[in-house]
Amino acid sequence: MARSCYYLAAFAFFLVLVLAESSPPCSATATLQTITEASIFLLFANTSIDSPTLHSHLATAARNCEAFTAENSGNADARFTWYHSLQPDTPDLIYYIGSWASVREHLIDFVGSPIGRETVGLLASALDPAHLMHWAIDQADCNNRAIETADRLFVIRGFAKDDGQIGRLLGGGGDGDGQDDCDPSGSVTVARRIDPNADDNEFIGLVRLDSSQSGQDAKVLAASPSWGGLTNVTVQILQRIDV
Repeated sequence: MARSCYYLAAFAFFLVLVLAESSPPCSATATLQTITEASIFLLFANTSIDSPTLHSHLATAARNCEAFTAENSGNADARFTWYHSLQPDTPDLIYYIGSWASVREHLIDFVGSPIGRETVGLLASALDPAHLMHWAIDQADCNNRAIETADRLFVIRGFAKDDGQIGRLLGGGGDGDGQDDCDPSGSVTVARRIDPNADDNEFIGLVRLDSSQSGQDAKVLAASPSWGGLTNVTVQILQRIDV
């Protein structure tokens, strides 16, 4: 019961932040621009990552999110994927990556709906929400299917030092517009966090790993000059959970 209350309280906290923005819900259009949820959950100590019940709950949650955003905003191409950490120091860490029409659609429209409440209840039986985060990644851009369908991902989060570094992180253009930037293959995506009251300089980098990279340590990947000296860096190598 305590865990369920904690889970619901975390969602309620984010609802307050989004309501303060007073932004209208996103409507369906032919040129719908989406944002990406890349949130972190922690697996309860008494739950195995291989549990069939857990996998069933994760699959249901993904289907519920996809169905809701498709009907609510016309985001019919949305895909939600679960990943778990391969690093021995964070065996309980779970990432959830998927597409919404807006932050509001996720945290107000979905969470406040019957299907949203069902989803929260399912997840509360096995997971604690650590960080619910949204990023300026439109999954229709730059072949982001390469990211959301990856078997293995490298994830780096950190904070840019100044506007010049923001421009370099977003592909060297220097516009600092906070929109996503990725290479033509879609295997590398960088974006700014867009949650209400979040730090404007917080960024995420998502890198699709192929089989030749799968054995690399996260710290080796994080040392790449591509990241331009982000501060307060956290890194993960993730494996997709097949559900």
